[in-house]
Amino acid sequence: MASLFPSAARTTLFHAAFLLVSVGLVSVGGCSAPEPRPLDFDALAFDVGARGATPEQVIEALRLADLTALPLERPVLQDPPAYDSGAFWQASALAFNGELRSARRRWLAASALVDAAGAPVAAELDLEQTGFASSDRDTWIALTFDVLSLFDAGRSAAAIALSKAEARTALADVESAAWNARFAVDRARTELGTSLTKIDSLSTLLDSAGASVNRARLLFERGRFSESDFARLRAMVGEVEHALHTQHQDLSIRRRELADATGLPSSASALDLPTRATLDDLSQLAALPRLPDARELLERSPLLRRARLEYAVAEAMLRDEVARTRPGLRLGPALDVRPDETLPGGMLVLDLPHARALSGRVEAARQTRERIREELEETLRAGLARIEQAREQYETARQALAGHALSREAETDVAWRAARARFQVDPTAAESLGVALRDRATALSDLFDVQREIVLARLNLEELIGPEPRPLPDGEPVADVRSRGTSEVRP
Repeated sequence: MASLFPSAARTTLFHAAFLLVSVGLVSVGGCSAPEPRPLDFDALAFDVGARGATPEQVIEALRLADLTALPLERPVLQDPPAYDSGAFWQASALAFNGELRSARRRWLAASALVDAAGAPVAAELDLEQTGFASSDRDTWIALTFDVLSLFDAGRSAAAIALSKAEARTALADVESAAWNARFAVDRARTELGTSLTKIDSLSTLLDSAGASVNRARLLFERGRFSESDFARLRAMVGEVEHALHTQHQDLSIRRRELADATGLPSSASALDLPTRATLDDLSQLAALPRLPDARELLERSPLLRRARLEYAVAEAMLRDEVARTRPGLRLGPALDVRPDETLPGGMLVLDLPHARALSGRVEAARQTRERIREELEETLRAGLARIEQAREQYETARQALAGHALSREAETDVAWRAARARFQVDPTAAESLGVALRDRATALSDLFDVQREIVLARLNLEELIGPEPRPLPDGEPVADVRSRGTSEVRP
């Protein structure tokens, strides 16, 4: 059977089909658009309100958060949780802390960009035709590709290196956010524990004064106690009552701070479960860590580690700008379709950037790199200064505890007991009773404030120093966005 197409036409169709197949192969890797996800107000309200309702929900949310890339020890929850210790609160922070969740999403986004970094630019299909009559029509078709990008070379290699550096910096942000969340939780627990301890102690103190105040009232009603003496005693009792009122006011603030640090809703029942033992738990933690020198601090401090990676990003940006000054190369097949024949061929396109146009960008990137190096120096200097400040505050608070806070608390306890005993037999000792009550309340408050200062100074010092030295995440794999990016952290 004879062909329906002449030889020249068949050749033209063959080469045209070849070009179309090439275009199809280039575009076959295109990704489908994610499904729309409009906000569901009811679901949002429920998810926030249900956070941390049970320890099991915290454990499940922590599992879904998938923080295995972080070199941090995971808290182990007891059943039931010990709300005066840190495990439940640390686990809640790792699962729900807002800054940590945001940093993790930024890391996932930066990791996703690594796959696209340095990818070849879109293939270009050029079509040129001269003449419109079939007898003199001449059609030129060419399809060109960015050849160097296909082999991750040239500009592509620099773009890939830059994208990986940015992903490592984003991972360092996750590490830093997790480290900061841990100490934000313990600082909030310290403040809450201090308020709870003061409330418990002042309440107990006022209860112990109840019998003496009632005796004074009866003596006043029977005319054996002057109005001025009774008013004076009541005024000093009122001072302690007002101090207790202030602590109750602060308590709601402290619970909100703990909710912010852990990412729990203010309605979470767990926020009402800590007791004064929280402050005791924090006061009995391990001794201060060994103070590092400047070289070791560069490997430990999350802030400095992040600054080092930022310097690596600046270096990669400089290399990227330098790569842009190099020529680009595009190659591809071409067809010259004439009325009487079709001539296959090829096309080469050289992208020759003008050095003057890009030299300023290279110099700007170099200056940026130097600026970040100098900022790293300043961050190191400031970090060493803050560590020394925290150490001095810790030592000063320890000296205050041993030098006067503990002894004053014990002495005012003895004086308060003696004043109550004396007032039972001597109504004229009301003034001494009131003074002893006020001194006792002040001594208790000061003691707990000093304990709080010790804990906070130690926490500040540990946060500034950072965990044990470890390599930067230069060899860390970027996030597998295909398996992780679609996971939602839900209780």
